[in-house]
Formats: sequence, structure tokens, C-alpha cells
Amino acid sequence: MTCTACRPTITRPPEESSFERKNPETIDGDGALSIKGKPLTGPVVIDDENHTITLRGAIEVGRSTNFALWLPRGRPRFALYAFGFSSGWISPRAALTLWPTRTGGRLVGFLSFHATAPRGIGPITLALSFPGAAKRYVPLKVGESRSIRIAFCSNGPWRAKITETSGRVVFAGSRPVSAHASAPIWRKDAAPCAGVH
Repeated sequence: MTCTACRPTITRPPEESSFERKNPETIDGDGALSIKGKPLTGPVVIDDENHTITLRGAIEVGRSTNFALWLPRGRPRFALYAFGFSSGWISPRAALTLWPTRTGGRLVGFLSFHATAPRGIGPITLALSFPGAAKRYVPLKVGESRSIRIAFCSNGPWRAKITETSGRVVFAGSRPVSAHASAPIWRKDAAPCAGVH
């Protein structure tokens, strides 16, 4: 995976990035950051204007309007990347990615967030697409709030996409959004992998 919102340097998922092929940063199978094939071990500035990111091996020590400064405590590694989740909103197209602590390691548990259809936009439907399951649709009436929980069981990184199907959007500043949403929370739980070997 290419990293375009990281700065020593900054990170967006490759399917959402138009200049990934020009970018030297990559995210390995365990979430570790590399630049031109060399491990990133220094401070990282994350552009979180349009996404929510959780790192392992680093702590957040400073923040401005759209950027967060992380200092390493070991080697910085991605744990959660929620593209399109930011400032209490979800974009019409969003993506969720989780990484295990080691390449090819088991990921298991539940990812959850709350979504609310804003007034003035009309009813909406969120379509959730993720590996090993049929597409799931979550309809929301105007002003309705629902808790959305996704079970996952994966060896290696796990990814899901969320799309608003009606095409209705409102603007939060200059950013198109489809619903109010809380930041996704990852909870480890063996239940989704029960019976899987």
C-alpha cells in the first residue's frame, strides 16, 4: 500500500489517491512505514483533514487544524486507517483498513461507528463492502442515528469500503459529506473467527 498522507511525511489509501505512483512512501503488511524501501523511524506528520488514523509505535504530541505530529516509540506502524471519517462526518466514499501487528498475522474483532443522516439532505443509504461477506445496506431516515458494527476475521490487512448510494451530499466547509459519523473503534474479539482455522 502506498502512503500519501505521511510526512516526515503524510497518508491516503491507494484506491483514493491519484498520485500514489509518484509517492515514495509505502505501508507494509504489518502497517510499518517505509520510504524508498527504508524503514521510517523518525517523527511523522499526518494529514488528517479527511481521515482518521491510529498508529502503533508512536504517540501523538501536537496538532494543528489539519495535521497531527507523532513521535516514534519504536517503529511507527499503522493500526487503523479510516479514509473519509473526519471532524464528525463521513464522506460519500469512505474506506477502512486495519493492519495486524505482524505481516500475515491474524486480525479479528469488530469495527464500529455511529452514523446519523443530517437534516436537509433527506434519507440516505450506506453500502458496506468487505471481504468474505455480501454487501450490506444501512438505510438512515432523516435525523436517524444507527450504530454500525462490522465483524472481521482476516490474515493480513483487512479492508472495507463504504459508499452512500443515493448521491445526496451536504458540504462541511468545502468538503462533500453524506452523514454525521463517529470515529471508528476497533475492538478485538475472537467471536468472528470462531470455527475458522
